[in-house]
Amino acid sequence: EIVSVKVDNRLGDVSVRGHDKPGIAIQSFKRALDRETLERLVVSLVPDAKGGVSIRTTLKAGPESRPVAAGTIAIDLVVLVPHSAMVEAELWKGNLRLSGVDNGAKLVVDRGRIDVKQVSGLVVSDLRQGEQDFAEVFGELEASGIEGALTLSAIRGKRLQANMVRGAIHGEGLKVDTMAVRSVFGDIELVIEPTFNGQYRVASRKGNVEVRFHGATPVALKVYAAKAMLSPELAAVRDADNAPWRGRFGAMAKPDAKIRPAQLEIRADAGQVLVKHF
Repeated sequence: EIVSVKVDNRLGDVSVRGHDKPGIAIQSFKRALDRETLERLVVSLVPDAKGGVSIRTTLKAGPESRPVAAGTIAIDLVVLVPHSAMVEAELWKGNLRLSGVDNGAKLVVDRGRIDVKQVSGLVVSDLRQGEQDFAEVFGELEASGIEGALTLSAIRGKRLQANMVRGAIHGEGLKVDTMAVRSVFGDIELVIEPTFNGQYRVASRKGNVEVRFHGATPVALKVYAAKAMLSPELAAVRDADNAPWRGRFGAMAKPDAKIRPAQLEIRADAGQVLVKHF
């Protein structure tokens, strides 16, 4: 039984898809300027006794070890794996796509793009430069990036953690118990459905933050910003105390010992905050 699949491709794109069969299938698409170089492009598969499979691409040394100009060779992989397999994938420069697996994934790309759809379990991503798009992730998601953009859609489960340095974060259909979303230099725009006793923190150091939330769950809202704009029902419960930040807004629901409201905290050190309840 295959329990995990690890893909290491420094030469091109990778697409990993879950399927109903117990084994794995690999399609490779190779490109080179001549047949000799094409034959030096190799895809290797190494299984282990614990049910893991490692897939790796390499450029074998030629008879004269002639150097190959950057950008003239590539190996793109399409890998079909059992739905139950845990997936690890690492790329240097390229696009990484993952869909249809139920046991989580760890994804690392230096420059390129990460696309994830219909995945369950713990998903961890790390992208230095490029765009990330996550849709229909159920369980836990930890997404981080240095420069680019992060898009989140229909993320549900226990936890969502998203961190960007230079890049915007956009999310909708977010329903998790714990959320921490942060961008240092980018804007953040989120649509969330809080859960009872949920913990939510959204912060941008240099960008603007917009949070819209809905549902019947009572919410204790705190906003820390130089300038905040609230929808009318939120503005009506403003709590102007002596908080260390310039603006602070109190709970929008009446205290009830039997119900623990969700805690929503929003911060913008240098930007504006817009909060709406609908």
